[in-house]
Amino acid sequence: MQVSSITNCSLRGLPRYSNILSDVIDSEHTAFLRSVLPETVETDGKEHSTMNNFTRRFVAGAAIASLATGAMAGAANATTAAPEGADTAQASTQAQHKFQYISQVQGQDSQYNDCGPASILMALLQGGGKLPSNYSDSDQSAAMSQIRDEAGRGNSEFLQSDDVATILSNHGVKGTAHVNGEATNSIEQIKDGKGAVVLTQTGVIEGEDAAPGYGHFVYISGYNKDKGTFTVNDPLKTSKKSYQATETQLTNIITTSAEGNTPWVYTV
Repeated sequence: MQVSSITNCSLRGLPRYSNILSDVIDSEHTAFLRSVLPETVETDGKEHSTMNNFTRRFVAGAAIASLATGAMAGAANATTAAPEGADTAQASTQAQHKFQYISQVQGQDSQYNDCGPASILMALLQGGGKLPSNYSDSDQSAAMSQIRDEAGRGNSEFLQSDDVATILSNHGVKGTAHVNGEATNSIEQIKDGKGAVVLTQTGVIEGEDAAPGYGHFVYISGYNKDKGTFTVNDPLKTSKKSYQATETQLTNIITTSAEGNTPWVYTV
């Protein structure tokens, strides 16, 4: 009964199929069918035209097949349209990781040289970039080593500013470099919601596990408009927590460079 109902609906909704199929039968197959089928058959004491009965059944069957084919095609299209490739899987994985402060001191051999990798990880977390395969929410030492390997730097080397920008870009986070006298222009972008990797020097920020005067990357993750403060994530903080800095303090962080370095900020 359900098939009959579908057939009737299909025939009413698709008169074009009925006309076309009838024309095909009449024009190409009538002679053959008439030669092999009797003109009439008797059922219930009444004679019925064999050709008319066969045509109705043929058209109805074709309509059902057409409807079924269309339904299957629609299902296939819906299935193939849903997947979006590896990017979708990565986005799903990325969504599982929330932004967090990352300390560079986690026991790896290069821990006191890993301010760059730690700042990169924080920028990737906040910017929705592709995290290293070894990243873990509870321990980022392997991920920092992975970034160091990607930059081609040994354990005793620091990442350079170009390394930071290149790795972030390769992991899907684009940014803008602010250099020398233009470095402080980045502050307005941070106020507008950008994050920023800042090249400063150790000793400018209090409470660091380091001697002063060395080049050092930190990450700025936010701005509190009501308080007028910026969230600074210093990977060498002994407290292993972010802290709030005033605009004057942030300006000092940006403009105080280690010997041989120049002010550099990369907003993302």
